[in-house]
Amino acid sequence: MDDIGTLFALLFIGMLLGVITGAIAQKKGESFMAWWLFGTFLFIVALPLIIIKEPKSNQSPVCSKKCPFCGVTIKFSDLKCNRCGRDQPAESAWERTVASEDDIAKWAKQNEPKDSN
Repeated sequence: MDDIGTLFALLFIGMLLGVITGAIAQKKGESFMAWWLFGTFLFIVALPLIIIKEPKSNQSPVCSKKCPFCGVTIKFSDLKCNRCGRDQPAESAWERTVASEDDIAKWAKQNEPKDSN
């Protein structure tokens, strides 16, 4: 009976230690659960690995586009592709359809409930 209690205590401590690796991994853009499991069972290996691991880049797809000529990902603001050097085509219509503040204000005014006074 004492062996089962010791086993559960070790597992509980391992789970708590796994939270450390999971939290560090999440801050670096990795999966919390995967690193939590890794840290629970192999904390002595997982902690140094996650500490030396480089963070994932946080480039959102909104800030970048693919070059239509070579397929490399570039910033929207780039006028030329970094790889092939070709000029980028003008913005398409859907890239220009951002509502201005005036349009939003007009829309909000249309949808306001009218006073019955």
